[in-house]
Amino acid sequence: MMRRFLEKVFSLGSIQAAQMLLPLLALPYLSRTLGKESFGIVMYLGVVTLVMTFVLDWGFLLGGVRCVARQRGRREALSGLWWHGLLAKALLLPPLIGGGVLFFFLFPHPSFSPLAMFWASLAGIARGFSPLWFFQGKDDDSLRRLAVYDLASTALLLLLMVVLIRGPEDASLYLALLALSKIGAYGLLCLRTCRAYCFRPTVSGALALLRETRVFFVGGIAGQTYSNWSQLGIGGILPAREMGLFLAADKISRAIVSMSNPLSQALFPEICALHGLDDAARRLRLQRMALLAALLASAGGCALVELLAPAILQLALGQASEDAVLILRLLALVIPLLSLNQILGPQLLVPKGKEHVVTLAQICAAVVSIPTALTLTFFFGLPGAAALPLLAEGCIFIILCMGIYRHCPEQIPFFQSRNSGT
Repeated sequence: MMRRFLEKVFSLGSIQAAQMLLPLLALPYLSRTLGKESFGIVMYLGVVTLVMTFVLDWGFLLGGVRCVARQRGRREALSGLWWHGLLAKALLLPPLIGGGVLFFFLFPHPSFSPLAMFWASLAGIARGFSPLWFFQGKDDDSLRRLAVYDLASTALLLLLMVVLIRGPEDASLYLALLALSKIGAYGLLCLRTCRAYCFRPTVSGALALLRETRVFFVGGIAGQTYSNWSQLGIGGILPAREMGLFLAADKISRAIVSMSNPLSQALFPEICALHGLDDAARRLRLQRMALLAALLASAGGCALVELLAPAILQLALGQASEDAVLILRLLALVIPLLSLNQILGPQLLVPKGKEHVVTLAQICAAVVSIPTALTLTFFFGLPGAAALPLLAEGCIFIILCMGIYRHCPEQIPFFQSRNSGT
């Protein structure tokens, strides 16, 4: 049992490395080879890839995983989930492609080519059809197979990039290699899964799955609003140098928290499966251990960043000015909030079917934190900008705690005693 769980953690860590860390190795080579203009286009069209992936992921990375975990051992139910998930993503394609075409014509750029836009969109679609949501919820070796395919396709991409990318005219070729490598990896995995789980899906079943997971998609949009889009507004107030320091410090703090993602992703389906088995004692023990581990690890991470901020900035940016050190130390306070929110929401509320509380928290965070942070940035500059993640994650933390107190106080002993006392 423990060995399989650790294998899942390692597999999810490998997938995260293939999708986030290894592609960073391409940036220095692309920057030198493509030149500033073509490199900028590749980076900007990477946003198109991310948007395509985000839409096709819908709410499957939480809602879909929960559905699969609750149906472990029921082959007919799993077959229905797999095929309805594929059909649901296919139904999202026409409006998504239409939006991409509209974007290309509404925001024309003389350096953009239809071919580059096509390959960037295709890469996003390929990633959107990744079977991660289905494999993560199952209790077998599917995740290990996905990790091998993901790592192999990314390594092949890096190898072909060095061999074939020779100048600025090859910008579209890099995007083509990215798209084809992921089509090959995920296409083979999807084909193999389709053969293993035979089922005749219906449009009504696919639409029902989209409706069941739509709350997660809405929450994702709200999260993107306060974590990314609000930074555009702050960028219109701060000078470019200060904006760079703020974004770098924010990425460092979030990168530290993301190191625990594989563990959280491995825990989530196990907790959902225990909900389906109605094993309350074991589920509560696992949830409380996760909460305690997150609290201790995040407190330690926060303390280390506060202590080593100058050294971290010197290593990451090659400089450690007083302003940068101050901002990183302020944003280090976000680390415990981020870690706890990742447990309180996905690990405690979502398995119980209370995902609307998580979405409400994200929406409130966007509504409250963005205008407040913009105002503080206008009056106080860089320290005011640092208030954005603190306000957002603090707002989410308060609402999640209120939701747990109301819907599932038994999951936190302090809330349980307070609730029973009233």
